[in-house]
Amino acid sequence: MLAITLAATLVPRPAAPADEPAVSVSPTAAADIPTRIAALQSALAAEPLNAAVQFELGLLLALDQPEAAHRHLQSAADLDPAYAEAAQSVRTTLAQANLPTTDPAYAAILVGQALAAQQEWGAAAAAFERSAALDPAYAEAWAYLGEAQNQLGQAGLPALHTALQLNPNSLAANLFAAAHWNRQGEPAEAAPYLHTANTLQPDTPAILTDLGITLAAAGEVQAGLEALVRVTELTPERLTAWQTLAEVSLAHNVQVELIGLAAARQSVLMAGEDPYALTLMGRAYALLEDTFNAERFFERALATGPDYAPAHLHYGRMLVAAGRLAEARPLLERALELAGPEDPTGEQAAEALRVYFP
Repeated sequence: MLAITLAATLVPRPAAPADEPAVSVSPTAAADIPTRIAALQSALAAEPLNAAVQFELGLLLALDQPEAAHRHLQSAADLDPAYAEAAQSVRTTLAQANLPTTDPAYAAILVGQALAAQQEWGAAAAAFERSAALDPAYAEAWAYLGEAQNQLGQAGLPALHTALQLNPNSLAANLFAAAHWNRQGEPAEAAPYLHTANTLQPDTPAILTDLGITLAAAGEVQAGLEALVRVTELTPERLTAWQTLAEVSLAHNVQVELIGLAAARQSVLMAGEDPYALTLMGRAYALLEDTFNAERFFERALATGPDYAPAHLHYGRMLVAAGRLAEARPLLERALELAGPEDPTGEQAAEALRVYFP
């Protein structure tokens, strides 16, 4: 999974408004928000103590009615402490966005970010549209709008192109363009944008992680591993850095002994008897054709996590390679049962069963 998230990008204040809009802004993302607000208000009239309704209504009012949004968010937090942290985060952003000194285009993008963080992508898109309409030369507004449209299943690429035309060195635009192409299964298209992002903000672990994974997926496995090794140097205390490095080495069967096994071993040292960490060790030894040690770690993984489907899958596949078909079959069947046919682990188990046990 790629590491970059919406919150990882930096949003500079917008430049002065351009004399003429570069492109028109479509209002489609905001089209159903008034209807949703009306429905929530009706629901709240019937259930005034419903924290979930209070919270959602507060989000939808954030852009145009910040004071009302503040009240509903506070009510949600008062009614259910589970909403307290999220409500406070949004309220803090609203306070910043509505300062008299805050540029209106920047204010709209702040509100959009807060909404996106709560997965309220429709309202976030409306905020980003507002920002782009207020300042059509503001590249970050277009970048965030493109990401929001992609999240909504709409065509976000035109907005991303606009952002990059306005500012090829926009960090947000490059990160979101990379995310777009990775979602399309086109890592070779994504990689140049992540290279640019890494140049703009060097030695950022999240960017380097995405770059490493993307390069490896695009066939540049050695370069990808170098980026991921750098992540472990920058964040040696972060378990996921070691596990991602091991995963990429093992998945591509590149430098398994030098990098994959070493990273998997560090993962076990940090995580202990964790089924994923132990499975990484088993996979590394299996690729090195050390069946004895691979089996030892797979057995430990299953003892720790008997319902961890990947351990069943990789153990079963190793036993198939060793010619121990009778032992492999129940492991593969269990992997399929646990993961389900739609999950990648289940798909791999089903394929192995189809090939070796027709």
